[in-house]
Amino acid sequence: MQEKLFHHERWVAYALSVVMVGVVALTYMKALPHSPVPHTKPLVISDSLVDITIKGAVLHPGVYRVKKGTFILEVIQMAKPLKEANLTRYHSDETVKRKRTLKVAFNR
Repeated sequence: MQEKLFHHERWVAYALSVVMVGVVALTYMKALPHSPVPHTKPLVISDSLVDITIKGAVLHPGVYRVKKGTFILEVIQMAKPLKEANLTRYHSDETVKRKRTLKVAFNR
């Protein structure tokens, strides 16, 4: 003769089944590597770019984002200096190293 489980016994059997499936799933998940990518220093692309603000005797004043090492006079040329601009304070070999503001003076 087949024994029948009472209602509460059936719920206990279901609960035990769920717990066992959970234990197996957690064991499997712990065996997986935590991160598929090895821990490395994040890649920062903008490290080589610098914001240069240009004001004064130029047609297009504003902020120009350029690479470090760009010549200062190249950045000023991007802003289109006016005919009255005095560029003598900037040396031809001077390069961008950090964020700064360039004030292009007018000739007197």
